[in-house]
Formats: sequence, structure tokens, C-alpha cells
Amino acid sequence: MPKTNQDYWSKKISGNRARDVETSRLLGDEGWTVLRYWEHESVEDVLLDIELTLRTTPTKNHPPK
Repeated sequence: MPKTNQDYWSKKISGNRARDVETSRLLGDEGWTVLRYWEHESVEDVLLDIELTLRTTPTKNHPPK
């Protein structure tokens, strides 16, 4: 949390988290798998996670491999 204007940032971060939870719920209700990554995460780790998710998440027309 930034040291300046902590009240603003606390409310902003809480609001962002609540929005993300709601968005994930809505997308999940529609059958989407939601993945979130931070910009500092390695590209290799993100790609491995996406590949694992694709291999293990059943879809409407395709069971997991």
C-alpha cells in the first residue's frame, strides 16, 4: 500500500478486489475460466499455467486430456 493517501488507496484496492470477484463470478456462471496474472510474473510461468489449465479444464465439447 502506498504511504501517501492511504485512505484513498485502501478504498480503491478494496473496490478493485470486489469488482474482480464479481467479474470472475459472472464469467464463471457463463462457463469461462478466469485466470489473472501480475505483470511481474514470468512469461514462462504464466504460459505453463495457461497450458495446464487448458489441459485439465473440461469444456462443453471437449473433456480434459
